[in-house]
Amino acid sequence: MPKTRVRSPRVHEPPAKTFSQALRKGNHLFIAGQTARDPKGKIVGKGDAIRQARQVFRRIQALVEAAGGTLSDVLKMTVYITDIRDAQGVRAVRKEFFKGNFPTSTLLCVTALADPDYLVEIEAEAILDD
Repeated sequence: MPKTRVRSPRVHEPPAKTFSQALRKGNHLFIAGQTARDPKGKIVGKGDAIRQARQVFRRIQALVEAAGGTLSDVLKMTVYITDIRDAQGVRAVRKEFFKGNFPTSTLLCVTALADPDYLVEIEAEAILDD
């Protein structure tokens, strides 16, 4: 079973031959750590973890939908934040996007992410219906 790259016009594509935003193999979808960039690559919500979290969840939603699924198919997330004081706000934003049984989730507070303006990064895994 081949793996296929999933793309969405709502998610900025990385430079060629660096990484994939999302890959699907069978009914498994793996979404790379998403950050708060708009479709043109500009950071959304500099200095505001809540705005960044909203943008990150929008990107995850766009990729899941591009793969043929919905957010209810997301089973696992790993959330990275750079300030533990933002944890409650990020959790509140998650409630705007998920209903019912929430995905399993691990929250990590890290000293830095790939860009100093990133305050939130989230990776996700989903199992899609056939």
